[in-house]
Amino acid sequence: MKAAIFSAIVGVGAVALAATDEAAPLAADGGEEAEPPITVAQMAPAAPEGISQTISLDLRGMDVVDAIKYLAVKGDMNMVTTKNVTGQVSLFLKNVTIGDALDIILLTNDLALESRGGIYMVMSEAEYEALHGYRYHDPREVRTVALQYANAPRVASLLEGIKSSIGRIIADEGTGTLLLVDVPERLEKMAAAIAMQDLETVVRPAPTVNEVFSLKYNTVEGIKDAITSALTASIGTLRADKKTNTLVISDLPHRMPEFRQMIRVFDRPTRQVFIEAKILQLTLSDEFDVGVEWTTIFKDKWANNLTLATTLPSSVSAFGKVAIGTIGTDHLGALIKALQRFGKTDVISTPHIAALDGQEASIHIGTKEVYVTSTTSTGSSTSSTSEAVNFIDVGIKLNVTPTINEDGMVTMSIKPEVSSVARTVTTAQGNAIPVVDTSVASTNIMVKDGTTVVMGGLIKDRTAVITNQIPLLGSLPLIGAIFRFKDNEQIKSELIVFLTPHVITGEHPVGPPTAARPPKPFKDGA
Repeated sequence: MKAAIFSAIVGVGAVALAATDEAAPLAADGGEEAEPPITVAQMAPAAPEGISQTISLDLRGMDVVDAIKYLAVKGDMNMVTTKNVTGQVSLFLKNVTIGDALDIILLTNDLALESRGGIYMVMSEAEYEALHGYRYHDPREVRTVALQYANAPRVASLLEGIKSSIGRIIADEGTGTLLLVDVPERLEKMAAAIAMQDLETVVRPAPTVNEVFSLKYNTVEGIKDAITSALTASIGTLRADKKTNTLVISDLPHRMPEFRQMIRVFDRPTRQVFIEAKILQLTLSDEFDVGVEWTTIFKDKWANNLTLATTLPSSVSAFGKVAIGTIGTDHLGALIKALQRFGKTDVISTPHIAALDGQEASIHIGTKEVYVTSTTSTGSSTSSTSEAVNFIDVGIKLNVTPTINEDGMVTMSIKPEVSSVARTVTTAQGNAIPVVDTSVASTNIMVKDGTTVVMGGLIKDRTAVITNQIPLLGSLPLIGAIFRFKDNEQIKSELIVFLTPHVITGEHPVGPPTAARPPKPFKDGA
C-alpha cells in the first residue's frame, strides 16, 4: 500500500507517500480506516538535497544504527533513532541514491520513519503501529464500490474466490456498497468481476410467470423435491397445496415448457401388474425323493419339447435346490402333466393379485399357530402372572415385487417361503412353544408380459399317520380293531410355484384367465 518514503523524496518533494482517498492504509485490526500517512511536504519544509546523491555501499554485518548515521551524514539530514532500533545490515549496492538505500534498510529491518519539524525519526514497526494504529509497511489498499443493480452480499460471496489471503470484503446491503481491502493487483481483478456482475441485463431478468398444475395421479409431496431442484436459482419458487393436490410454479417464461414436460412425466397413471399364481404340491414317489430333476424334465420326449431358461439370475441347479425357469403360458398344462411322472400332483391354491409398479404383493396360504407366554411379576408380598397370546404365520408365503420396464418387460423380485411346525418346546411354566421349520428362497427375474415363471425345488417333509388293516377282518365291528394298526410314514413333497404377470392400466376389470383374456400391456400415451 505504502510507497517507499525515500524513493518518493528523490522524485518530487511534494508527492504523497500513501494512497489517495481510494487507497488509504488499513488499521492494524482490519476495522475502521486509519488516517493517511504524512506526506513528504508535511515531513519537512523541503527535501534535503543530499537525499538524491548517488553512492555505492558494501556493508557486511554493520550495526543498523551506524548505517543510518552514515547515510544521514552523507545526505546532510537530521536523523534520530529510538532505543528499539536494533539489528545488523548487510548490503551491496552500486550507484543508488541515499534515499533508496535508506528505504531498503527500513524495509529489511522492520523499521518506520516519520518527520517532526526538520528532524527524521527512525523507530521500530511496533512503535509506529502503537502510535498510529496501523502498520507502516502494509501493501493493502482500501477501495469503495457503489453498486447500481447487483445485490451486494451476493457479489461479495463471488469475490471471496478472487481476494488474497490478507484481503477483506465488507458488503452493505442497505446502501449497495462494497468495501474492498486488498493488494492493488487483486483489487483490479475484483473491480473487473464487479463490472461484469453489476449489469442491468444480468441482475434484472425477464419478469416471472405463474402456472398452476393440478395433479391427477401423483401427489404434491411425491414430486415437490424434483420440481424444486429444477427451479431457476434465486428466481423460481414453488407453492404446494396438499388439500387440493395442486402445484403453483413461478419462474422465467422460457422455463415453463420444461416444467410442463416434467409434470407430464411424473403425473401419469401408475401401471400395475396382474399376477396369476398357481401353487402346486407334488408328493414325490420313493424313487424321486430328492426332488424333481429339472435339468432333464424339459428334454424328455413326453414334455412336448418344452425348454427351461438357464440364463436367469438363479439357474437350474442340482436336485433339492431351488430352480427358476420360464415357459409359455400355452405349455403350462403340458408341464403339470409331465410332473405327474414324479408323483401325485395337487393344486393347493390359485390366487390372483394385482400390484402397483414397484409395490410388493403378498400371498399367504396357511394358518396362524398360537402359543402362550407367561410373565410373572413379584412384589413385596404378592406375585402375579400374566399371559400373552402370540401368533406365528405357518404355511406358504409368497412375496412378489414387480417392476415394469419401458420396453414392456417385467422384472419380478420373488420370495417364496414354506414353513411348518416341526415340534413344540415346553417351558418351565408349562407353555408349549412351536418350533417352525422354514424354507425361503429369493431371486430376481425379468420376463415378457404373459410369460410364466416356474419356481421349484421347495421340498418339505411331513409325517402322516397311515392306518393298515387285515382285509375283511379289520372291517368287523367291535373285534375289527384287533386287526387294524397305525403307522407313521414320512412323506416328502415339493412345492412348485407358477407366476404369470400381465401389465394392466387399471381401467378394465381383470379376473382369472378362464374368465377373460387379460388386457393389453399399458403404453405411454394410450
